[in-house]
Amino acid sequence: MPAHETDHPIPASALTDDPLGCLSAAYSRLGSGRVLTITRTGPHAGFADQDLTAMLAVLAPLCGFALLDNQQPVIRLQRLAEPGLRVASATLQDIPGLLALFASCFGSPMSETLWCWKYRQHGHHAVVWHRGQIIAHDGGITRRTLLFGREVLATQNGDVMVAPQARGLLTRQGAFYRAAAAYATAYCGYGRRHLIGVGFPNRRAMVIAQRLGLYRAVGEMVEWRLQAQPAPSALLLADGQPEDRLIDGLFATMAQAMGDGIVGIRDSVYCHHRYLAHPTEHYLWLTLATPAGEQLGLVIAREQEGRLLIMDLIARPDHFPILLQHAAHRAWQRGLPHVALWLPAHRRPWLGALGETHPLGIVIPTNSFSPGPPTDNLQDRWWLTAGDTDFL
Repeated sequence: MPAHETDHPIPASALTDDPLGCLSAAYSRLGSGRVLTITRTGPHAGFADQDLTAMLAVLAPLCGFALLDNQQPVIRLQRLAEPGLRVASATLQDIPGLLALFASCFGSPMSETLWCWKYRQHGHHAVVWHRGQIIAHDGGITRRTLLFGREVLATQNGDVMVAPQARGLLTRQGAFYRAAAAYATAYCGYGRRHLIGVGFPNRRAMVIAQRLGLYRAVGEMVEWRLQAQPAPSALLLADGQPEDRLIDGLFATMAQAMGDGIVGIRDSVYCHHRYLAHPTEHYLWLTLATPAGEQLGLVIAREQEGRLLIMDLIARPDHFPILLQHAAHRAWQRGLPHVALWLPAHRRPWLGALGETHPLGIVIPTNSFSPGPPTDNLQDRWWLTAGDTDFL
């Protein structure tokens, strides 16, 4: 019997949550020339038939498979010999190689503890292998997000890395493109686990990604600064982590006020993971209240580069200015020159006439590679702060 007639069947539903992981596992199990049969036996979550076919048309050759045929009710992929560059998902066994890649790309190490904090619970990855070595990585973190008031999952892109020796080829044949195309195809868009994506690329990276048809810009980030000052009012600013019910209540009012935009969920579950469970950083929690006990908002901040950097504001936007004035007072108390906030440029009016604004050179991207919500619908809709990053 010819090798390609020996099939390894999996149901199409197995591709729903992690198509890249599914293809990677199949590649490892099958020998060269063996066939992976994907059976469509009825309705399944996520993909319509045409979406599944289009996704596999992109992922199969990247992951070391050739598309043999696509006839109801099966799709047949033949496992090829090890190609020059092959995309796969990452496993726990790949962490040492990924940390070595990080050090070679960024010139400083990342601890395994920090890597696992970022990715073990909510992470997904596209890595590029070449001769037994990982030479590129495109990672993401799942983030519960409100899209015009409706909860969806977003993928937050991070740790985009290409080994120095593999950076010369910035085309559709290169490692960067392969990792990013596989990441977008597998994890972002209609029928995928994540409907939308976001990240914090600098302008140079964004230009390359736009040229390759991977991302489009839907905004830009700026840094707002306010000089440290004495107490601006008789309101009370309390230190310490507030009760979960207070965090949840403040975010509920914030979410209602931002119902026409896009905002990552900032409830107590998120705050515990993002700030309390961070393995290396310590954050300052500040709650602002009236003398009568009405809670106006929560500020989460840290000292960074000689100033007080606001990581998160959890409050109605009309309370942002008074919160920031009190944060500037806390900077004054700590002997710091000013308080700073990262925010989308189009949301700057929420802060009123206070402070001054400086460019960051950071673009807000969205996926333009796999089918998803129209870019125009997402333009200037995000609320993002430094806390939405994975590196501060």
